[in-house]
Amino acid sequence: MCNKNDMLETVHREIRKNIDQISTSIGAVPLFGAVGGSVSLNLANESSDIDFYLITSETFEKTSEVIIKHVYCPGIKLDFMCVPIDQLERACADYQKVSRFYPTRFYRNESETERIRKTRDVDRPDFKREMTARIFMADKIFEFVPGSVQKYYERLKKGLLLIDIWDSHFSRAYGNFYEKIVGNDNVLLRKYLYTISELTICYLLLTRKEKPAMNFERMFTPPYCPYTENVVVELCNKLWKDNREQRIDKAEYYIPAELQLNNWIEKQLEDMVVELKKKEAYMRSHYLLC
Repeated sequence: MCNKNDMLETVHREIRKNIDQISTSIGAVPLFGAVGGSVSLNLANESSDIDFYLITSETFEKTSEVIIKHVYCPGIKLDFMCVPIDQLERACADYQKVSRFYPTRFYRNESETERIRKTRDVDRPDFKREMTARIFMADKIFEFVPGSVQKYYERLKKGLLLIDIWDSHFSRAYGNFYEKIVGNDNVLLRKYLYTISELTICYLLLTRKEKPAMNFERMFTPPYCPYTENVVVELCNKLWKDNREQRIDKAEYYIPAELQLNNWIEKQLEDMVVELKKKEAYMRSHYLLC
């Protein structure tokens, strides 16, 4: 069964229609990138913003910060997070130089964890390396320059080690669960959906050793769905449909805590760490394929 991400298709169509306006607005030559956030995971509703991770060909505006460009096209607003290829390449190479124990969040001190928690995603030191992985993990990569993905893959490959991609998703799932879900009577629906999707991406990376489908609906549709607990699968599908039907801002829609789902998530997180230890050598030595 094909689970289309209609909003993602719409965004790509609008980018193609307005590619000249977008390229002019960016202020540098756009190479390629991918839609991020809820749209990329087929979790968007009418209140969702549209974020786009964009790799450009050159450093511009004489800064090492992530440049955010808001582009208004007819009927659509796009937020482009722009980073030049040379900065991304350097960030990926620097990250791989450091020896790490995994999951890395288990080896942070409390002050480091608190600092990360209080810092915006784009301002975190590791954002550029993570942005590279998010682009190559996307179901659809948009090329402004044809052939640019293949051309620049080798330059960015050091940011695509499987264990580092797994670690990023695990860290987000773990943080969301223990900081935003556990112990609360009411939980933001989007926190459940993000936690479950990040967890499933981790599980698929470990068990199938290939790029997972970045589409929540497909993750929980047979035969692709990796889980056998029918009650949990049905509940996850219910939450997905509930989210699609909402018209209010995603930051305001809470649901009663699902204790059965909480118990399942907690067990999955625990089992994931055990499973990683069995496959760590493979994950440390293989990269996400282009």
